[in-house]
Amino acid sequence: MVPDLVYDVGVNNGDDTAYYLKRGYRVVGVEADPEMVKACRRRFTAEVERGRLILVNAAIAAEDGIVEFYISEGNRGVWSSLTEEMARRTGLGARRVQVPARRFRGLLERYGVPFYLKIDIEGADRLCLRDVSPTTAPPFLSFEASEGALEDLFWLVNCGYTRFKLIDQLAGFRQVMPPPLHSLRLVHITVSQLTKRVLRSVLRPPTIARALRRRPLAGASASFAISSSGPMPHESDGPWRSLEEVAYAWLYYVKRTTSSNWYDIHAARD
Repeated sequence: MVPDLVYDVGVNNGDDTAYYLKRGYRVVGVEADPEMVKACRRRFTAEVERGRLILVNAAIAAEDGIVEFYISEGNRGVWSSLTEEMARRTGLGARRVQVPARRFRGLLERYGVPFYLKIDIEGADRLCLRDVSPTTAPPFLSFEASEGALEDLFWLVNCGYTRFKLIDQLAGFRQVMPPPLHSLRLVHITVSQLTKRVLRSVLRPPTIARALRRRPLAGASASFAISSSGPMPHESDGPWRSLEEVAYAWLYYVKRTTSSNWYDIHAARD
């Protein structure tokens, strides 16, 4: 493990990369969209020249080669994906391009196991996770929780992860846990969720809803952009939880949606 190394898989415009660099880490940034990579090379010219940042223009895939990639239009490419349906969420346009594909295992072999692995690649997080093994697992990682993908959490247990958090990325990076059954808090949350469904049908584009929900956590930095992944797992909100607790939280909170729903799993090895 390289203690000063972070992987930013899904660089997009580079906001997360900028945060990691500012904290003193070296970064391996992986981004499929060639235009975003060009923009980041301009943004981080000095860091690239000094070797503090390595930018890899490739999509993470099951095998090395060339793949079709869909660049989402109208939201700064935030939802660009290997899957056309994901890139076109909420009626956005998307253009198809061919990009290099890299197996994540090969990147780990070339650049080393990082201290922290951040994954946010719109429906392809699992392709990264499946190349993490007990011998290549970083101390900390994060990835996006999606409905129907709870087995991704269990995969991490096989890799030696024992501590977890479910973080609401759009509500100030707060850790969430379900309320006890039959509690007043459960009633409040149920009513709140119904209200949000109505708001989602009115507030378009999705960035408007995100801007309204994203508010800083008390005592934390308020400088994170709307599309940022936020604090690193060892500094994120709340205590570490067990697998069972976070699996319950995942099932309670993570639903299929096309707009304002974004939860990340933070995981740590002992």
